[in-house]
Amino acid sequence: MDTNKIKSDMAVEFMIKYLEEKGYKLIKRVTTDKSSPDCLDCDIIAEINGERKKIEVKGSGKKKGIPDCFNTEFDKDKKFNSDLLYIIRLDYNNKPVQLQKLTKSQIDEFSEKHHEKRSIRISSTLKNELYKRNIGETIPLV
Repeated sequence: MDTNKIKSDMAVEFMIKYLEEKGYKLIKRVTTDKSSPDCLDCDIIAEINGERKKIEVKGSGKKKGIPDCFNTEFDKDKKFNSDLLYIIRLDYNNKPVQLQKLTKSQIDEFSEKHHEKRSIRISSTLKNELYKRNIGETIPLV
């Protein structure tokens, strides 16, 4: 089971409820299925006071920092595609304990310092299987 996907889904669900409590009207929860025509470069589209907002949500178990973003969440000039970024800090039970909000202009202010990287993140499942010693080989060094 992909723990990052679980955190992400929980964060988006929490954010939808939070935004609705703050007077936003949910227009769409955007799918992450890249083959779907509904897949966009944000997680939520919501409206408040007649203004549509594209919202990106990141769930994190860390107390600080901003989780890495996908290339699709920025344009070629490293400008943020969404209007708002919410970072939801989660405790060890994936319960939201803090919410941080950044606007597009606040993120874009640092666009020249953002850097792009290309990497493959090893799946949590593979990591867990190695940890449980169900796959690979563990070689004692002591």
